Amino acid sequence: MRVLIVEDQVGDQPLLVSELQARGHEVERCQEPLAAWSAYQEHPYPLVLIGVTADSSKSLQLLRQLRVAEAARRAQTPRTTAIAL
Repeated sequence: MRVLIVEDQVGDQPLLVSELQARGHEVERCQEPLAAWSAYQEHPYPLVLIGVTADSSKSLQLLRQLRVAEAARRAQTPRTTAIAL
């Protein structure tokens, strides 16, 4: 499964990436929510993991955008699961 990780704390990513890859998932990473939104629009991901930090407004905006996009796509394709961590 293709997984997109959105996390501005680079130090938090390697363990999660290695665990997902060890289980056969294709993992892509973005540090900025805007870059993640662009990546998602290009090729929607079945799973998006979003790190929410003290300044979480951009991450929560990304989550809202994903929900709107999925509502528009719902009839055509399976839904994306977005998890805010």
